[in-house]
Amino acid sequence: MISPMTDQESSRLAAVEEYEKLSRDERDALDDVANLASLICKVPISLVTFITEHEQLVRGAKGIDLESTKREVAFCANTIKSSSLFQVEDAFDDERFQHNPLVTGDPNIRFYAGFPLETSDGERLGALCVIDREPKKLTKDQVEALRILAEQVIKRLELGRTKRELQSNFDTLSNINALRTRLINVLAHDIRGPISSMRMVMDLLVDGDLSVEERVEFAQMMSDVLTQTDDLLQNILEWGKAIGFEELFNYSEVPVHDIIEDVCELTAGQAKMKKVKVKDTSDEALTVLLDVNVFRLVLRNLVANAVKYSKPNTMIEIRSFMENNALHLEVIDQGVGMTDEEMANMFAGGVQKSTKGTKGEVGTGLGLMFVKDMMSRYNGDIYVERNSSGGCTFVSIFPVP
Repeated sequence: MISPMTDQESSRLAAVEEYEKLSRDERDALDDVANLASLICKVPISLVTFITEHEQLVRGAKGIDLESTKREVAFCANTIKSSSLFQVEDAFDDERFQHNPLVTGDPNIRFYAGFPLETSDGERLGALCVIDREPKKLTKDQVEALRILAEQVIKRLELGRTKRELQSNFDTLSNINALRTRLINVLAHDIRGPISSMRMVMDLLVDGDLSVEERVEFAQMMSDVLTQTDDLLQNILEWGKAIGFEELFNYSEVPVHDIIEDVCELTAGQAKMKKVKVKDTSDEALTVLLDVNVFRLVLRNLVANAVKYSKPNTMIEIRSFMENNALHLEVIDQGVGMTDEEMANMFAGGVQKSTKGTKGEVGTGLGLMFVKDMMSRYNGDIYVERNSSGGCTFVSIFPVP
């Protein structure tokens, strides 16, 4: 018998997915409840089940070694239709179950009684049930005891979910604190250092006996330092908006080519100075459901990184395409490439020591750390490959919700 879907089934299935992932200790505790239900109701079999879209999953059991059955034959699929006891005194005399393979074959069900496992949010996950191989009817006291045990199962499940949420929040906060500690250590050098350098240059410009050429040279130094500091602050601001707030990602239909063009404009000055051409070969009509700020942060850092390490008179190619329900972004340069050690450590965690670019550009080492952290929060992926003709390809994968 195929049981019809319950109301608000998508919400119920989401709750089942959240609750049924149990630890070994949690499953052992449900086995204990099933054992107690079997003793109280004087039956050989008792189960704690979850009803998914197509299956009945057994997460606690007494008297039978069973992991799952098809939902269409599961007695518990009928139990979740209401909040009260569902009881079949003799399956042979019940036309709904007379030809059920669980009745006509192993485990030869004749009697079934179960209470739904209903959360405080009203989602019926499955059932606590008792089964016998001969006709039976529970006494009033047994029905009440089974109801109480079902409530205890729900309390255990909700406690387990709360503990997992707390652990997840603790892990998130620990990661945030670790990142902030690393960030503060870097900022102590990379913000104060440039400011001190600019102060010294300003003193020389104001009080020093400098030639025009020297003044131009020092002015260019100040411009470079300001560019570096501005890039660092931009990363910090964008990363700070997202850290710890993954659930606040703001998805919208993003015209990918247009965003790439906008981001390339931000690095156009540096690219022009090095005579590096940046070319986007993406489909101009491509639109994808993304958080545009995350996409901008990742792309801007990867393009800036590619410009920094590109040789003069070369090209950077940007590709984007959909594959396996995800946007793939590739930034391909013809730069100096990477050693095996650099590639292995690129996203190993922590702030990597920045190496100078092909024109002596300096950096903070924070950019790729921000990118890696952001892609992790976005449930995406990023990796780097060495090109056969020289240079590197950075690949970012943005899952589409």
